[in-house]
Amino acid sequence: MPRELTVGVLTPHLGGGHYGALLDAITRAAAASHATVVAIQTLNAAPERIDVAEPADLPAPVAWEHVAGFLVLDRAVGPGYLAALREAGKPVVAVGDGARGPEDPMALGRTAVAAFLAQLRDPTTDGTGPGGSAGSGGGHGDPSPHRDGGPPAEPPAPHDVVLDLLRPGQGDPRELGWLRRTSVRAGVLGLWAEGRCDAHADATLELAGTFVRGRGADAVAGDTTSTRHFPPPELLALAAERPDDLVQVVPVAGGGSDWGLLAVVDAAEPDATTGRDRLNHWAALLTVALDHRAVQRELRDQQEQLRVAARYDHLTGLANRSLFLCRVDAAIEAARHRPDHRYAVIFVDLDGFKVINDSLGHSAGDRLLIQVAERIKTCLREPAVTARLSADEFVVLLDGIEDPAAPTRVAERLHATLARPFQLQGREVVATATIGIAFGEPRYEHAEDLVRDADIAMCWSKSRRKGSHAVFDVTMHARAVSRLQIETELRRAVERDEFEVHYQPIVDLPTGKVHAFEALVRWRHPERGLVQPDDFLPIAEETGLILPIGQRMLDEVCRRVAAWQRDIGRPDLSVSLNISNRQFWHGGLVDDVARSLHDSGLTARSLSLEITEGVIMHNVGLARKLLKDLHGLGCRLHIDDFGTGYSSLEALHRLPIDALKIDRSFVSGLGVDPRSGELVRTIVLMGRNLGLDLIGEGIENAEQREHLLRLDCTYGQGYLLSRPVPAEPAAALVTRRH
Repeated sequence: MPRELTVGVLTPHLGGGHYGALLDAITRAAAASHATVVAIQTLNAAPERIDVAEPADLPAPVAWEHVAGFLVLDRAVGPGYLAALREAGKPVVAVGDGARGPEDPMALGRTAVAAFLAQLRDPTTDGTGPGGSAGSGGGHGDPSPHRDGGPPAEPPAPHDVVLDLLRPGQGDPRELGWLRRTSVRAGVLGLWAEGRCDAHADATLELAGTFVRGRGADAVAGDTTSTRHFPPPELLALAAERPDDLVQVVPVAGGGSDWGLLAVVDAAEPDATTGRDRLNHWAALLTVALDHRAVQRELRDQQEQLRVAARYDHLTGLANRSLFLCRVDAAIEAARHRPDHRYAVIFVDLDGFKVINDSLGHSAGDRLLIQVAERIKTCLREPAVTARLSADEFVVLLDGIEDPAAPTRVAERLHATLARPFQLQGREVVATATIGIAFGEPRYEHAEDLVRDADIAMCWSKSRRKGSHAVFDVTMHARAVSRLQIETELRRAVERDEFEVHYQPIVDLPTGKVHAFEALVRWRHPERGLVQPDDFLPIAEETGLILPIGQRMLDEVCRRVAAWQRDIGRPDLSVSLNISNRQFWHGGLVDDVARSLHDSGLTARSLSLEITEGVIMHNVGLARKLLKDLHGLGCRLHIDDFGTGYSSLEALHRLPIDALKIDRSFVSGLGVDPRSGELVRTIVLMGRNLGLDLIGEGIENAEQREHLLRLDCTYGQGYLLSRPVPAEPAAALVTRRH
């Protein structure tokens, strides 16, 4: 029948000859007064000693909403916890002081319950309750743990319980299925919801498992309760069915771990000789089992992290090279068994990524890569696989292609989506991509070969025009092999200093006098002779070899022209030097120029730096600062190949420019194409109005020279006037036309 009252007991231990017998006595005395007992162990499950030297620090208000008050055995809790109980209006009766006297536990238990009930009836009763010597309750009673009524419980099997808790493959210990092998009638496991319990906080417990004899064990998903309401009322109702049953709560803690609380319905255990009673033993084993599960879970998480790190790019979340090659190998294998199986690899290379990375910083570069990855994914459908191969290289596997034109359409979609400006650090940045496509064919046996050919197609396309795409053919492979050979020989040429400077005069067209020189690099190959710039400069630019080549050339040109000024008597003689995209943006150009001028003694006004519009317009704001710094040294600045860029007026308006070099494509049309003549006239007029010098490039016949003179273009250069020549013939040209 339902009982009227629930009595809480705070005890250092739940079992043993002293505490077990005392709890048994309290339980029977409370049952006689129609009360149910909830006994809460305040020490962790691990300790074996039963002497209480210091009060335990119980971390939470356990069962406060269920009980009318507490009996506190042998300094089970400290003064702070007792004060909190009294502040909450819970009567407290202290039982014993930790000493082991000859008192009869049954008498002491009955006395304690009587004192507690008396305090409930009269709150002014002394709350200290019976002391350790209070034991004159009369009669020893019957402390035997027999069960009053109901079917006999299963006999405990300690060894089997240990195996159930610790042996792998025995199920989740949190579900409490191992309690079937014990005498426990019911149990509930509550684990700290946040993984820990702050001292004296009303913490939340997640109910991880329940057990009710005759019904079995269950996992409880998502149910929570506060420590004030733990254990659940259902356990109190079960305990009320038998006079020797109580609800026992023990911490699942020990060895630095604290998982929560275990509550069971069972009789007290007065026969154990130490505090390490069965429930303590189970709680200690459960702590170990949960620790073991946590370690296993952490290992699984680490293994998953390692698996992801081994197969996915950490920045973009795309597949990495290893995973991508596995997928391509799978496509190759599928094609072996099904000849009609079609697939292709698309290689995507960002144009100008290094410039963005160097100018805006690596964090901006990382954000750009993340945005690029997202845009690429939006262009694709399953089962396409996208991967990041290196800093600015992405690849796509199109598997199971039905339409041979599909890869080209995907490439066009990629161009369109990547052409839209990216937002980086509050500014718009344009980063186009060059794309190569390689179709799967029977000759491919390894994924690396297909990716290589897609890369070759991309490089071929980039050599023709950035922002384009191309489909691989076998002739590209031959060119790629040749390119690799050139790159190898070019690196050796840098080490051996096989480069020389040739000079092409820039002539004052009205007088025919040499006004300046344009310095041009040539490669004197030991076997092939003089290699033209178009055959090696693009590779030098791509590989970064242009930096050491350009620095040596700058030093040589400044030294040579300074000597000419002294020796020939032409202090007004100047030289112009092309600055490539990588040279301009590598970060040390201003210092390099200043050092070369200082070391050679050449005046800064004698050095002109030629830069194309495309280089400048990549990042106008930063380019303007670099150009101002160069202008601040005293150098003159020329826009090379003017008219072929996409922001000519912008360049003229905002940048410190001294001269425009009219592109040879316009000059070659003079006298042939009326539109070329009109374009050159417009450029000259624009330059004159802005106070800029004009230099016509690529003059190859007298008619072109005369046309430029009529248009009032002052300076020109080209094969008609002189081819580029080595230093000694160049000096002779100055002397002859001086």
